Amino acid sequence: MAENKTAVFGIFEARGNCERAANELISAGFSPADFSTLPPEPIAGPADAGPCSSMRPDAIITASRGASIAATLASLGISASEAAICEIRVQEGGVLFCVYCDSAGQIESAKGVLTRNGAKEIDEAREGRIAKKEREVEKRAAGDE
Repeated sequence: MAENKTAVFGIFEARGNCERAANELISAGFSPADFSTLPPEPIAGPADAGPCSSMRPDAIITASRGASIAATLASLGISASEAAICEIRVQEGGVLFCVYCDSAGQIESAKGVLTRNGAKEIDEAREGRIAKKEREVEKRAAGDE
């Protein structure tokens, strides 16, 4: 996992909006391999490409294995209040969507796509912090604190 990517997050109230955003991102040149969702379920891709795998071994998926969503997001630099809102929205049936970006241009593009498709609580975090947090959570889960 490269340490130079930035994760752009957003919460969708409806899975269909999340899928439309994913399709728009794919059309804009993003790779489905750079998408993650919580709950971690595949998202529908373009008709000619089939479903996109939304599983990446990052802190968002790690959150589903024991750490709270709010604590995980807060540890990545998302404000505690925003992280708590994200956790509540997922518990209420929302979809936390994440796309990994390589450049400032991709970050802005991803934020625009998420906004146009109805995402709320849009924020970003550097991937190096995500990878570090994932290692910490996995160590705790294995009892190696």
